[in-house]
Amino acid sequence: MLLEWGVFTDLDGSFPLPHYMWVCPAVFGGILAFINVNLPKPIPDQNEWIEKLHRVGVLEHDTFLSIILTATGGMASGLSLGPELPLVLSSGMVGSFLAIKTHQSILSARVLNLTAGSAAIAGFFGFPMAGAMFVLELPHQMGLQYFEAISPATIASIVAVLVNRMVTGNEIKGYFNYPWLTSSLPSHLF
Repeated sequence: MLLEWGVFTDLDGSFPLPHYMWVCPAVFGGILAFINVNLPKPIPDQNEWIEKLHRVGVLEHDTFLSIILTATGGMASGLSLGPELPLVLSSGMVGSFLAIKTHQSILSARVLNLTAGSAAIAGFFGFPMAGAMFVLELPHQMGLQYFEAISPATIASIVAVLVNRMVTGNEIKGYFNYPWLTSSLPSHLF
């Protein structure tokens, strides 16, 4: 469409279509940076999430919509922004919101924050153990480890991957194909 509008030219023209690969991310990156700088409350970064996780156990949920819109706009425009931190932050905010609404202790709120983050990562990427271990290793910069969150984070990650597979219709299977094992796996149930 941009070629038809005259924004880009054919390959032998003065502004060929492959320039789309740097023009669009640069323009959208500038727009998203401007929006991000002018937000009423800045989006928390990884260090702020870690500090609040250790200190309070919860993360305020007032920047939830800003994170979702900025991350979605960045990924849609082709920026190299990965979905990991926005997923951990936004799902951690949901876990924190649930912990606040149900009057949980700081320890329970922290576990719920980590569990929600690991479920989001696992459900998005489709790897249950990677989601749980990734989120549980993030806050270890201060030397604290939350072993009490291993079981709930792993179970939430497995459930998130199963729900992902049921919604998308993908079969639950591994990377290797074992014909004698395929008939005995219950993946047809999903």
